[in-house]
Amino acid sequence: MIPAVSERFEDLEGRRRALVERVLTLSPEKQNAHPDPKAFSAAEVIEHFALTEEWNLGFLRKNPPTSLKGKAVKHGLLFKTAVSQMQNPVKQIATISKMTPKGSVDPVLAAKHWEVVRKEMAGFFEQVSDVNAPFAKFLFFFGTLSASDYLDLLEAHITYHEVRFPRV
Repeated sequence: MIPAVSERFEDLEGRRRALVERVLTLSPEKQNAHPDPKAFSAAEVIEHFALTEEWNLGFLRKNPPTSLKGKAVKHGLLFKTAVSQMQNPVKQIATISKMTPKGSVDPVLAAKHWEVVRKEMAGFFEQVSDVNAPFAKFLFFFGTLSASDYLDLLEAHITYHEVRFPRV
């Protein structure tokens, strides 16, 4: 991984491990508690990350960074708004059903799921030679992002959940 990507990815990995540890040190009751019925439990937060990043991997698998050579980075309608709202999480943000955990969540299995997804994602970051070149082509509302843009999205997403972590 090039240094501009590696540093940020390693920071994200540290934050991932810290969030998982935060959840795993809670009692089982607190891991699954829903103090806010509209928000995820602590265990569901971990599975939500795995599902979200796995969804994103689908776009990377379909159009790997090497296939986007010569294309332009072009943000979709919602990219900047989504990142901004997650960087300053004053209100809850809705998520799509594919990124929403279903049923009971085992936090240990969720943590392993997220780890496996992240390892695959690292392989795509290994393909990056220019942090500002096209990296991922998402649906129209996010557009075609550079590696730096995608790291911005991942960083904002974890910030959102660190700040809005369930008060158990």
